[in-house]
Amino acid sequence: MPKKPELHKTLRADGFESAFLGVIHRCGQPTVYIYDYHQSVDILMSRDDVSQEDAEEYLEFNTIQAWMGKGTPGFLVRCTLEEADDAETDGPVEKPPQPELEEVNDYEDEDEL
Repeated sequence: MPKKPELHKTLRADGFESAFLGVIHRCGQPTVYIYDYHQSVDILMSRDDVSQEDAEEYLEFNTIQAWMGKGTPGFLVRCTLEEADDAETDGPVEKPPQPELEEVNDYEDEDEL
């Protein structure tokens, strides 16, 4: 009796819609949804009011390492080819430093605050 083909479903990472980048097509593999890793960390930091370290730990343990089959979504770490070649761990490339934001006072008279 012929073997039944393995069924798969392309899965979404619920709660990370604003970090969605697109899909990945690979030869002989199902299409998977791809999300921006650093945007996903930012979502967790904002949503759960946690530190970057806690957000990264949660994302790694509860999302990235939660294998749900061939349709499990992926998380993209944007980097240069050189950074990817030089990476010595399986973890993400460090997030580049963010520019410091300058506080702007739109009030001429501080009594208006």
